[in-house]
Amino acid sequence: MGLFSRSNKSSKLASGHHTSGNDTSDLIINSISDGVVLLDSTGNIRVVNPGASTITGWRSKDAFGLNYLSVVKLVDDKDVEAKDSANPIAETLKTCQPKNTDALFLLTKSNRRINVDVSVSPVSNNENRGAIVVFRDITLRKQNEEEKSNFISTASHEMRTPVAIIEGYLGMLLNSQLATIDDRAKNYVEKAHENSQHLGNLFQDLLDITQLDDNRMEQHPSPINAIDFLRGVAEDLQPKAKEKNLQLVFAMGNYSSAVVMPTYHIMADKDHLLEILENVIDNAIKYTDNGSVDVSVDGDVSKVRFVVKDSGVGIAPEDVSHLFQKFYRVNNDDTREVGGTGLGLYLVKKMAESMDGRVWLESEPKKGSTFYIEFPRISDAQVNLYNNQDKVLKVQNPLQQVEPEEETEAQTEKTPETDSVSDSEVEPTEEPTAGPETEQEAPVEQEPAEEPSAEQSSVEQPPQAPTEEQNDIANQAQA
Repeated sequence: MGLFSRSNKSSKLASGHHTSGNDTSDLIINSISDGVVLLDSTGNIRVVNPGASTITGWRSKDAFGLNYLSVVKLVDDKDVEAKDSANPIAETLKTCQPKNTDALFLLTKSNRRINVDVSVSPVSNNENRGAIVVFRDITLRKQNEEEKSNFISTASHEMRTPVAIIEGYLGMLLNSQLATIDDRAKNYVEKAHENSQHLGNLFQDLLDITQLDDNRMEQHPSPINAIDFLRGVAEDLQPKAKEKNLQLVFAMGNYSSAVVMPTYHIMADKDHLLEILENVIDNAIKYTDNGSVDVSVDGDVSKVRFVVKDSGVGIAPEDVSHLFQKFYRVNNDDTREVGGTGLGLYLVKKMAESMDGRVWLESEPKKGSTFYIEFPRISDAQVNLYNNQDKVLKVQNPLQQVEPEEETEAQTEKTPETDSVSDSEVEPTEEPTAGPETEQEAPVEQEPAEEPSAEQSSVEQPPQAPTEEQNDIANQAQA
């Protein structure tokens, strides 16, 4: 009889009753507070434990035989049903691969939405296959995390400013052109300045973490030449390596001068990628006492990998799985004296994942570690397409170029109208004075006024009253 067959035994298990052959396993499943649901290959429910009934609101006997979509309703934060690849249960039934997520919500029978952590594992025997779904209510945990995140964000933001001011004044004290202090006092100020910088970096890391956890970190991706970018980072960190008498080697595998080196491009935020690489390389330098730190780039048609290899203290296997957790630090004789916050590698992992990347490492105690940071590779055609679009966006709209000129012309046309409103605002033109030239040029009959010159054509002059001398000349002409 198959594992998922509709038998009286299965019905009793779904109802919470125990059979003699499975008393122990039934007792374990029914005593678990987490929800446990067993599905057959078609997604129909075969087992529902009391924990699942409590969370979903469905009684075991009512849920038995129904499709999981009716009982374990998973939705996203917008209450949209999780389908296909977004649903870990559907993915496991399709691919027979385990899936886990805590980013979804479960709608109960009464349509109440709760945060759940869902783990799905494939199960099978010789005749049948299916999946076992384990889920738990993490609503309270999510609320606590959100409150903690808000507190950290607010506190870090408020404390970062005074710490930056303290760091600035300490830096001014260390400037010989601004202040004069003896060597003993300078030593104290240097230590205070160094620790204020450390504190400022800690607050900045905390702010970055809260933004990443809340998906509020701004991203400005652009095509990046991975080889050139890593070379620049390595050059910037050379002074730190030299301080410890280490070799920071930028190596590009087995490419010789006779072989054309491949070009690896990725789409990433430059500032975030810089922080990732600087963090990993800086860690490699800090935890390496002698030898070298080698950095390189390799990849294939779809992926690009940054590789950072050191000859340092290495990491024990039991610490590797926790290394990317928040505030986790390896605590042993080799690492105890090295300062740190336990946030750097957590930030590296979160930032890489926010740009569709991933991070992992290989390490052995006393023999060093190798970190891999991998991103999707983009083609040269994609790079050219982006650059061409970027150039188009940077070209100003022709209308925007004309607008200032039109405004200037409009202002020029409006100025005379404004000036002609008041006679007092218009500067009167000079009138001809009485003299021989005026008498000779005086017409026998009053001629119409001359056409205004080009310079005066745009300004309409107000009529001027004739002077007494002009009246005399006109009267003599009429006589």
